[in-house]
Amino acid sequence: MNNNLFKEFIVKTSNFFLKRKENIKAEKIIFVDAAFTDEYILYSVMKISFAIAENINAALIVLPPLRENNRIRDIIKCFHPKKILAFKSLVVQGFIKNLLKMIYLFLTMKSGEDLLHYKDKNIPAGIHIYDEILRRDRLSSIERLTIRQKIYLIMSISFFYAMHDMFDRKNISYVVLPDNTYRDGLVYEIIKKKVIPSFTGIDINGLSMHKYQCSADYEHHCRTPDKSIVNNIVNDPKLNVRVEKYLNIRTEGKEKQHDVMRAYSTDKIIIDRAWLIKYYKLDASKPLILITAHIFCDAPHGYPNMIFKDYEDWLVKTCVRLKNNRNVEFLIKEHPSTSLYKEEGIIEKILDQQGISDRLLEKNINTKSLFTSIDALITCGGTSGMEFPCFGVPVLLGAKPPYSSFSYVVSPDSEAEYYKEIDNIHKYEKLEPENINLAKSVFYVIQVVMKVDKNKVGLGSQAYYLGCDFDFNLFMEEMVKDYDQGLGYNNLLEEVGALVNGSNKNIRLCAIQG
Repeated sequence: MNNNLFKEFIVKTSNFFLKRKENIKAEKIIFVDAAFTDEYILYSVMKISFAIAENINAALIVLPPLRENNRIRDIIKCFHPKKILAFKSLVVQGFIKNLLKMIYLFLTMKSGEDLLHYKDKNIPAGIHIYDEILRRDRLSSIERLTIRQKIYLIMSISFFYAMHDMFDRKNISYVVLPDNTYRDGLVYEIIKKKVIPSFTGIDINGLSMHKYQCSADYEHHCRTPDKSIVNNIVNDPKLNVRVEKYLNIRTEGKEKQHDVMRAYSTDKIIIDRAWLIKYYKLDASKPLILITAHIFCDAPHGYPNMIFKDYEDWLVKTCVRLKNNRNVEFLIKEHPSTSLYKEEGIIEKILDQQGISDRLLEKNINTKSLFTSIDALITCGGTSGMEFPCFGVPVLLGAKPPYSSFSYVVSPDSEAEYYKEIDNIHKYEKLEPENINLAKSVFYVIQVVMKVDKNKVGLGSQAYYLGCDFDFNLFMEEMVKDYDQGLGYNNLLEEVGALVNGSNKNIRLCAIQG
């Protein structure tokens, strides 16, 4: 990083938003959970938060990441928050006030199952701590908690208590949560119970976010599309053309997103059903079911109503049940981005323990060729559950992803119901044209309509996704240049204002209207 450029960037940013702060009466308070050590994401979240604050006349209270440094502190200060909280102090405060309970939990919390079922103040805090341990330790599941994991557990619960106490004491009008998982997930559960309005699920890859206002809103995932917008696309022939164009771009691997570029890489081979039958020695007379595995450590409880313990538990139990259904053949597809999460070899180990490693698809198969090769798909809630229905493939879900309420997927509410569906999945039929069109429209809304061009709203011209090369020096140069006119931020202010004051739950791309 160019240090001189960073200093100029900080001064320009600070001066720009100091002037903007004069427009804010600060009658309300917005809490921002800025849990990022990545400077670009942190800056983007703070800029979006300031735009929200300016729209509703609010001051910012910011919680920085645990491992903050001087650059992170400087970026946060640029947006002139009313207060910057101290993460470590909050944890210590929560621990001391609840010392006896912390000791009790340390002694009695022994397994992953114990953690998953942990609730306090009628809030399911344990599921998010479970997911954070998976991520921190790169695990696919948790059996017995180690001493180190218990220490992290106590730290997380101490944080949870401190945050609950803060929301009791402070009159916070809105919350900005970049995510609803991990540390953010603990805050999310608190504000869900207290029904505090929030802006959640900020996706920096393609700028999107979701607005929660009431209890009913909090029952849905933060990527859930507005059904009125979906219906508009379904019924508009001109927009249908855009849908088809996007679908083609995605399945050709031309969309800049880490999963997409790997799943649809031109380096991968195109196969057909006959090839699968021959290569894997399958019975051609039986329906072929595809299970699309997830990244095991990637927040399995980020989806509401996750039926299973975690993604490993889901995968194993799904495979065991399918083995008992003599009417089907099935294969398992590894997630395309396992290398980015350092999970190479994990799925092979899991399947080998079940004696079905021969069911794992070769890694060099292009996902596009599977659309016409299989009869049904099973996932917890990945994008495959949106993609495959666009080609008529019925889908069974193990959780409640953003698209779970639409008619083209089967979304059981319990493990027992899920198993009944697996037992009868050989009866699933190809989707009717009406549901295929609906699936395409939902996919388009979630992937395109619910996103705003980052460059137009002052967040830089570069794509940002896992595994990409991001030039932060170029980004700073673009921001310094934009401050001279403020055009990017003014556009962001307008887009955020439409979300804050409108009836829609998601920030929208203006292109849908013209």
